[in-house]
Amino acid sequence: MYINGMLAEDDDDRLRLDTDHRVFSVKSFPHLKISHLLPQFRIVVLSPRRSQFHSRFKSAVSRESFSSLGNGEKTTDPARNSSAASPVSPFVERKPVNSIVTSLDDRSSTENFTIDGRDSIIDAFPSPPVDQNGRNSRNSSLTDEIVAKNNTDETPASRNATSCDARRIPVVNRKTRNNQVSMREMEHILAINRRLSCSKIPRWSVSTDFEILRARREIDKAPIVDNDPELYAPAFRNISMFKRSYELMEKILKVYVYKEGEKPIFHSPHLTGIYSTEGWFMKNMGESRRFRTENPLKAHLFYIPLSSKILRDKLFIPTSHSRKNIVQFLKNYVSEIASKHPFWNRTGGADHFLAACHDWAASETGLAMGSTIRALCNSDLAGLYELGKDLTLPTANIIDRGNPELGIGGKPAKERPILAFFAGKLHGDLRPRLLDYWGNGDPDMKVFGPLKRRARRYNATMSYSEYMKRSKFCICARGYEVHSPRVVEAILKGCVPVIVSDNYVPPFFEVLDWDKFSVAIKEEDVPRLKEILIAIAASRYEDLSLAVSKVRRHFLWHRSPQSFDAFHMTLHSVWLSRVYDFRARG
Repeated sequence: MYINGMLAEDDDDRLRLDTDHRVFSVKSFPHLKISHLLPQFRIVVLSPRRSQFHSRFKSAVSRESFSSLGNGEKTTDPARNSSAASPVSPFVERKPVNSIVTSLDDRSSTENFTIDGRDSIIDAFPSPPVDQNGRNSRNSSLTDEIVAKNNTDETPASRNATSCDARRIPVVNRKTRNNQVSMREMEHILAINRRLSCSKIPRWSVSTDFEILRARREIDKAPIVDNDPELYAPAFRNISMFKRSYELMEKILKVYVYKEGEKPIFHSPHLTGIYSTEGWFMKNMGESRRFRTENPLKAHLFYIPLSSKILRDKLFIPTSHSRKNIVQFLKNYVSEIASKHPFWNRTGGADHFLAACHDWAASETGLAMGSTIRALCNSDLAGLYELGKDLTLPTANIIDRGNPELGIGGKPAKERPILAFFAGKLHGDLRPRLLDYWGNGDPDMKVFGPLKRRARRYNATMSYSEYMKRSKFCICARGYEVHSPRVVEAILKGCVPVIVSDNYVPPFFEVLDWDKFSVAIKEEDVPRLKEILIAIAASRYEDLSLAVSKVRRHFLWHRSPQSFDAFHMTLHSVWLSRVYDFRARG
């Protein structure tokens, strides 16, 4: 638990105290009982009218133990005191905090106020407590490393942008695909974006806001879970926090499903094919008795039941070479629900969400309704995908709408003689290279083009499904876009996925540790593919294979949803995004 004190950039000087996520005016600050606060705290004071705030702040807190700070002093950094500096200037108190901490909880501290030159954060506490796995209790194992990094996570464009603007700048150049982002670097970005919430502060408060704030505090203080009988703990980043978050979701989350929108673009789930997961989520959400509410005043989240696949089929004009009409259609829909209901206008769409699996959905929805939480199959950090707000919808090629679980399972780990397998259409520039390097008859590497009608051409002796069931590793190479149904297909058939898709954020990345059940390889390392896979020790492969079998349940869709399945995991990621991106009013 800690406190952030920050002067908001609006007409009223306000101080934010994140212990209860409320904003207090400076005038009302004396009524806050500082003795109720915990000793670990952080203060950030930013003011466009520094001298005004200085005198008012001293006066406001003089009756409480903050008076021990004395008169304080301005920063000695010439750049900060210069008239040419940023209009938002920091004011800092640089006295020891021992007396404050003692007055709060009879404890002492040797920490002093110090200045972080980049964001003017003044730390007066040690790092937040960690869980049993050594991870930060605010759901990030890399928070301290991120603070210590010297702008290495910034793109050239983001260095001159505000933190919120920087979140919307693609991390990777889309045309050149330079600066590939590793899984570990994605963890850095996720943790940074969680710290720097860009969600719009609601125009007025409702009771559900406080329920979300209480849920966040309970998740941060989640009791330690050593060995959960329902879940495979090693596959999670923080099993304790996930379990508590999931329990709270089941207990309190209510979702309002908009009735606006004409079929088939809205309210018509498409349940087969590679874009079908958006349809299965729509179906499960629409039929849910636990989560769906008909009373929008009780809703924590608002669902837009859109099919991006049908949207493309109905509105895209191939000869136009333009998707502006699709973007305008979505903007018109936002205008419709905003004119009929107050909910979009209250938050600017920050508590709204959609699930969209078509390749184009990331750009189309990003341009029309980018403030919403988006569950996207095409989760490309080189595109309009905001890690921390948006989440990844698992891509699955469901064949039978009556039985979405059809075809799961495979051989045990010790009965898989094939080292690696890939087959598929040669979309993009990566798959042809993969075929050129490894489609040469190597007995350990079964790499083919499309198998349905060309099995003889590639000397294939089994079906696509059988190869997966008999292979140790299944190569999941990107096509035109970063996502592929092979990732989920591999998991469902017990094959360890080998993700060869730079900058792809895998499903449920917020909670699952993909290093425990997959292998990620850079696209440039395709020539070394066999070398890398052979170097994986037998014991390591057994651990990966075991984890794959344990996480399989999280990627399955059911006609009637089951606990921890793909529907619940997707909804949980939406819930978690809202909980940690939420900013409250005073």
